[in-house]
Amino acid sequence: MKQIQQTLFLLLCITALGSCKMGDENGDLDGMWQMTEWRDRATGTSKITKSDQIYVSFQLKLMKLQRLDQKHYYLSDFMVRNDSIILGNTITYPADTIVATDTLTKWFAVPADKRFRIDELSNSRMQLSTAANILQFRKY
Repeated sequence: MKQIQQTLFLLLCITALGSCKMGDENGDLDGMWQMTEWRDRATGTSKITKSDQIYVSFQLKLMKLQRLDQKHYYLSDFMVRNDSIILGNTITYPADTIVATDTLTKWFAVPADKRFRIDELSNSRMQLSTAANILQFRKY
C-alpha cells in the first residue's frame, strides 16, 4: 500500500511540474529575435547593414538587447499592453548601470517613451514600429 501511495505521489509531482509554463508567458513574443531591417519611417532608408548583428530576446518579464559588435548587452523589464511593448528601466551588463534612453535610441531604435507598437507578431516574424522607425525581426 505504501509503495502505491509513493508511486501516485511521484506521478502527481511529475504532472504538476510538467504543467508549468513559466517560460511561455508571452506567447509568440518569447524567444530570441534577430533584427533583419531597421528602416527610417520618414525617408525609407535602412539604418543597418548586413554586417550589423542586433538581437533581442524576451523571457518572462525581461528583455535583452544585444549588438554583437559590443562587449556588453542591455537588460530591461517590459510589459505588453494591448498592441505595445513598453520598456521599463534598462541596465547595461556587466556594469549594472542604468542606461540613458538616448543610448538605446542610437543602438536599438528605442524611442523616448520606450514604447514599441506591435504591427505583426507570429512564431517566426515580428514587426515593431515607433513614430520614427519600422523594425523587422526573424525568430531563430
